[in-house]
Amino acid sequence: MAPACKTRLHPSILKNARELRKGQTDAETLLWYLLRRKNFYEFKFRRQYSIDHYVLDFYCSEARLGIELD
Repeated sequence: MAPACKTRLHPSILKNARELRKGQTDAETLLWYLLRRKNFYEFKFRRQYSIDHYVLDFYCSEARLGIELD
């Protein structure tokens, strides 16, 4: 399998993702507690993952699953 290549994020998207991580809602904090460190069926989730111009609250690349809480 080819190594994943990282593309650089536009600075405004990166700044937005960082701000979203700092200002999580209570629901996001609870869900992150349940998902982090492969606690959910050994799947690895990432917080504030960007796809194009969107920032998902949580993303699992293995399952190709994005979660957005509002």
